Amino acid sequence: MSAVKKLPSRQLSRQESQKRPSDMKRFSIHDTSGAAFEEPGDTKWGFDSEPPKWVLKGIELDNGGCLMEPESFFESKATSLKVHYRTYVKKANTSTRHVFMFPGLGEHCNKFSYQVLAEMLTDTGAICHGMDMQAHGHSEEFESQFIADHQDVISDACQWVEEIMKGKEGHTFQFCSNAAGSAVAIILSSMFQNPDSPMAIYKAQYRGHYAMAPMISNAGVDSTEYCLMQFFSCFCPCFCQMSTLFGAENKKNTKPWQVYQTRRAKRLEVTLDPLQWELKTPLCTEKAFVDLANHCRRVCKSVSSPIKLVHGDSDGVIPFKGSMRMARDGEYGKGKNLEEVFWKLSGERHVIMVGNYGKEIFEDCTKWLKEKDEEGGKSVNPMV
Repeated sequence: MSAVKKLPSRQLSRQESQKRPSDMKRFSIHDTSGAAFEEPGDTKWGFDSEPPKWVLKGIELDNGGCLMEPESFFESKATSLKVHYRTYVKKANTSTRHVFMFPGLGEHCNKFSYQVLAEMLTDTGAICHGMDMQAHGHSEEFESQFIADHQDVISDACQWVEEIMKGKEGHTFQFCSNAAGSAVAIILSSMFQNPDSPMAIYKAQYRGHYAMAPMISNAGVDSTEYCLMQFFSCFCPCFCQMSTLFGAENKKNTKPWQVYQTRRAKRLEVTLDPLQWELKTPLCTEKAFVDLANHCRRVCKSVSSPIKLVHGDSDGVIPFKGSMRMARDGEYGKGKNLEEVFWKLSGERHVIMVGNYGKEIFEDCTKWLKEKDEEGGKSVNPMV
């Protein structure tokens, strides 16, 4: 990989970030599922090398798969920054169902794993849209990976969804999210959808790490159902302490964050984004992350959606045994057969939607949501 240009070990302001040299190298982004995909300079999937034919930009796929429309930008009303987004669609697709992807912090919708996910989603007849929020992907300020105000992220996401859905009355839409992007998806679901509609979720928080990426069902197993707030209480008891993972704006709080990340990387053998090691700064201010957590908590209190849970037993980020233990010890887990609540996927890692079960999971989730919709006579909630 080509040498990474060293940045100052302090947080860059928005003004400074916009004045960076045009030849600034992109940084390596590593998929926590264990497979690493990098930006230009990577010898495997980088755009400096030739990617597989089916992920070429704007090219019809040999296997009849989805087209990646040219990447586009919109100007954020909240920050005036350019926000990157992309659409994946089958040729001559007349579908009225749209799926919006919200990647986790530091991820982006051009990432190879999201291209695979988009391919699977379009196979079901959906039109797939991906957006890079602040601190994500190719949008401005990516190099600093910094979020100062969580409301800016929510505002950008709303602006994007509303713009895509403009003039599409009668169309349906669903949200697909990963990690911290799920908090955004949950908040948006409360703004756009019926709060009592069913919702399918995968991933739980473990030891303060928020990796709740909802969009899965339990594959037909007759299991106990939770409402979203019960899920929140049972699986996310440390939700407001998540900022300890990312550090705080105050420099004196960055050292514990670095130590924690280093230990975690060694323990789980996870390669972290080198950008984090270069800057030695958090992904967002402590206030921004806690505000996002509290906003999501308030939304959860108003939602009575039944949910299902799915987990890969080889997850190196959110260990399956740890999630089971948290569920068992939680207020709503006592006395329940948690083996029935969880759909355990043998051998699957953190990003299970791009694993062997991806298409099966999506189709089963769609079926489950439809059944719940028919049972309750209510409109289906997004697959957050």
